[in-house]
Amino acid sequence: MGTRFLGVELNGKHLLAAIHSFDQIGRKEFLRRYGFDRSSKFYLKHGERIYDTKALLSATYYQATGRRLSNSSFSGGAQTTSVLDDIIRNDYRLRKSIIFEDKLGELSYLTGEYDQLAEPYATIKKLGFSKWIPLKNRVELKTGFLPGVYIVGYNVQAMGRLNEFSEKVVYIGETVSQSISKRLYQFEHSLKGKSAHSGGYNLFEQGYRPESLSVSIRSFTLPSGVDPEKAKAQRSALIRFLERKLLYEYVTERGCFPIGNSK
Repeated sequence: MGTRFLGVELNGKHLLAAIHSFDQIGRKEFLRRYGFDRSSKFYLKHGERIYDTKALLSATYYQATGRRLSNSSFSGGAQTTSVLDDIIRNDYRLRKSIIFEDKLGELSYLTGEYDQLAEPYATIKKLGFSKWIPLKNRVELKTGFLPGVYIVGYNVQAMGRLNEFSEKVVYIGETVSQSISKRLYQFEHSLKGKSAHSGGYNLFEQGYRPESLSVSIRSFTLPSGVDPEKAKAQRSALIRFLERKLLYEYVTERGCFPIGNSK
């Protein structure tokens, strides 16, 4: 069963071929080849990678017809997401794929590859961290299924303006083997007196509670354009590098670790 788009029937086979092309050549070359910019709002989650929806739909059309579409041939947003949603619904191989809107800026601050890093002492916004949200609202994060780095702040009022050197930063952490969402669950659980997360428990012992804390995350999708094992190794190294980088800069600026970090 196919989905009609610009007079052509598209199906899961065409979309999966477009996804495979993206994985093989990488985001930068994929966008250049099809003549699109990075998505500003909507993305497709498939496996451990995130895809720009409008460029992906154009590539899906190309897989079906051998013809390329220009950026002005169709609109992004509702038209693009509705077509992709319909294709996904009709192919069991795509049953775990999800289209989402990036409302918290988890991806909007980056250009090119999602795994790039900015220069030293860059703001957390430029490094690609999300907007600050209350820790209790962590379920609102759309890229929390990925591993990455997270920063926890105390009584954060000016959401988005806090930098990583502020005295309001109480913990900087990373996760490589688990998702950010799971690690934040453990962190919040420890703030209630459990020992699931050492940083959370350190803060609990010093009187901090979940309702006073906010979080900003930097998730890492699997790099594209390289073989799977190398991609996982690159991602793990980048996550650990970014956390160490932030901690080093925090200590250099303030002369100590964040209060929840022991080292």
